[in-house]
Amino acid sequence: MKRLSLLLFLLPLSFTAQLRLNTINELYVIKSDNIENYVINGLGFKKLTAVKNEGSNDYEFYNGKNNFEEAIYLQILIPFIDKFKNVVTIRTANESYVQELKSDIVSNGFQYYGEKELYDKYKVHLYIKNSITFMISSEKGKNGIFEINMIPLNK
Repeated sequence: MKRLSLLLFLLPLSFTAQLRLNTINELYVIKSDNIENYVINGLGFKKLTAVKNEGSNDYEFYNGKNNFEEAIYLQILIPFIDKFKNVVTIRTANESYVQELKSDIVSNGFQYYGEKELYDKYKVHLYIKNSITFMISSEKGKNGIFEINMIPLNK
């Protein structure tokens, strides 16, 4: 009985709303008319904003966690030109999530190109596979969060 109660206590902890690599890949190719339903109903996130710009639709969501270490913010920019893929940005303070995602990226065939400085001492870990680029901030920013970007590779 003690094992069962321990299992019931730990089970919800394994289902925290975190974005795995396959989910991020789906967000990378999703169309505007499916985005809100997928992220809100499918992933359990809450919508912050939805803005239609001249060349894209921009959406922002968060996983509803009030704990700073558990919160995940998701931004998706969906360009109106069909041949372009989406830009997915994830912001979180959860260092273990970032490490798990890095491991997931490498095990899925992304090549690690090292730590690169983008601008004014802002460094990212760069991973590339086919026409997809992952940039993960090397350390937490001044605001205490990591930034993860999945963007199309310019060729």
